[in-house]
Amino acid sequence: MEIYGSEGSSGIVQLNLDEPGMDNFIFTRGNTDVFFLNLSQSLGTIQAVRIGHDNSGESPSWFLEEIVVIDEQMNQSWAFTSSQWLALEREDGRIERIIEQAPNEGTFIHEVIKRWWRGLTETHLWVSVLTKPRRSRFTRVQRASCCLSVLLTAMFANVMFYKLDGKSEQLLQVGPLKFSWHQIIIAIKSTLIVAPINMATVFLFQKGASESPSCSKAKCLIYLAWFFLFGSCGVSASFTIFYSLIWGKSTSEQWLSSFLLSLGQDVSITETAKVLFMAIVSAAILKWKKSRSEGRQSHEAAKSSPSQQRLWKMKLSEVEDMRRQQLKKRNLSLLLFELAVYVLFIFLVMVLCYGNRNSYQYHMTKSIRDGLPNFDKVSIVNNESSLDFHLSSWCRKVNWFCRVTPHVSRYTIGLKTLRHFVKYNQS
Repeated sequence: MEIYGSEGSSGIVQLNLDEPGMDNFIFTRGNTDVFFLNLSQSLGTIQAVRIGHDNSGESPSWFLEEIVVIDEQMNQSWAFTSSQWLALEREDGRIERIIEQAPNEGTFIHEVIKRWWRGLTETHLWVSVLTKPRRSRFTRVQRASCCLSVLLTAMFANVMFYKLDGKSEQLLQVGPLKFSWHQIIIAIKSTLIVAPINMATVFLFQKGASESPSCSKAKCLIYLAWFFLFGSCGVSASFTIFYSLIWGKSTSEQWLSSFLLSLGQDVSITETAKVLFMAIVSAAILKWKKSRSEGRQSHEAAKSSPSQQRLWKMKLSEVEDMRRQQLKKRNLSLLLFELAVYVLFIFLVMVLCYGNRNSYQYHMTKSIRDGLPNFDKVSIVNNESSLDFHLSSWCRKVNWFCRVTPHVSRYTIGLKTLRHFVKYNQS
């Protein structure tokens, strides 16, 4: 990395940690890595940053979101937004870039979007189970346990709104599930009821993770969070089981539909809106603090020219070999992802197409075929006398009553009260 200012440059600096065994924790997905740099003289106003890597390691592809340079002595900061890949197989294939400040950097909308996108991977309860920053002490087990609490409390909240009659006007049927406006309203009410309980549990876990692990306050907060979590899960599961024992099929299907609506609303709307609200509040506070400060210094001084030394030393042939290998890995990953999406799509199509079929259709068809054995062997010919002969022969074989009435446009087969086969004359 190299930093350029109005009064000079820092020279090429290698970013690493002095702590042993910490190399596997830097530059990982979702991380915010902090490095301290001591210079002999001030660089003035920071105007650009050059950064890159040597494409080493098992997964060298790196998505850089932002670089923030802070001058501790002058109490000033400069943000450089990248939002680009430093990878041989992505975008323009570059692993070294010079990042300058964009004109729209520092605006309120840009700050809200940046904080909202970062919050989706760090504070969104369901997404962060997979995308949790590696340095975060709010573990995946705790996050997954909070998701379980959301599931069980949503079940219990939906249970309380259903009576034993199970009557509801059907509005939409998706596969085996039936939805109505009544169920949608119940799902919204249930989400509003369980949101404070789960937000309090998540807040206790986050507050405990932000403290030092050796601090007694952190341990108390973690224990209190686990107590709330086990209490809410135990009570919700017990009452849900007791209610389900006296339900019928209709009420159970309606409750399941409302529960799935509540779950989808929490994942797609509640958590996303919470992250967006926090992003707007934090961006507004930051803008207010900036408005009270003196503002940035003018950029009238000339920017120092980049050094001619490369950040990495590799031959062009080595770079091309690395690019081909990375492309193969990426294409394989894309193939597996598309295959998984296709299988999921086929499953959803089958649920929508075959989920609404009546189970009595098979029994009705089977009873008709059993009642008319070998009827497919009766040949259809143009000659009416031959048709009369085949029908009469078939009826005698199956011991059915058959009467062919001349000058009448029908054949009566079997019991008169059971079935009639009608054949219209062509004349």
